[in-house]
Amino acid sequence: MTPKIKLLHERAAFFRRLAVGAGHRKFAAKMQVLAEEYEREAALVAAEAQSLHAPRDRADVSSANRTITRTGQSQGLARTAAIAASPSD
Repeated sequence: MTPKIKLLHERAAFFRRLAVGAGHRKFAAKMQVLAEEYEREAALVAAEAQSLHAPRDRADVSSANRTITRTGQSQGLARTAAIAASPSD
């Protein structure tokens, strides 16, 4: 577990404790929503970390590299066309 994931779980637990001890329904509901958001963020960070460490198929990696290259080239061409089309001062 990374320090960021641990921190997110701790914050979620903190807001759950606040929700339980609040004694006010609206405040407790807000604290529960915050706790759920922190848990969701922790799950996303954990999934991202796991996907970064998971072995990949070489075909997937080279396909992703080609996509990035094509996207970068098309964005560069779009910027060049926009600059060329803009009126000069």
